[in-house]
Amino acid sequence: GAAVRLGIEHATGDLLLIQDADLELNPAEYDALLEPILAGQTKIV
Repeated sequence: GAAVRLGIEHATGDLLLIQDADLELNPAEYDALLEPILAGQTKIV
């Protein structure tokens, strides 16, 4: 938890993606995951 909070505190981009260490989400699927945000359809997924 502390590392995630520190990362959020230091984030400088427009979007923030948090990935669990067990790679529950396939990094190859990040684009599809972010698509609704980039299309303005939602603010969080």
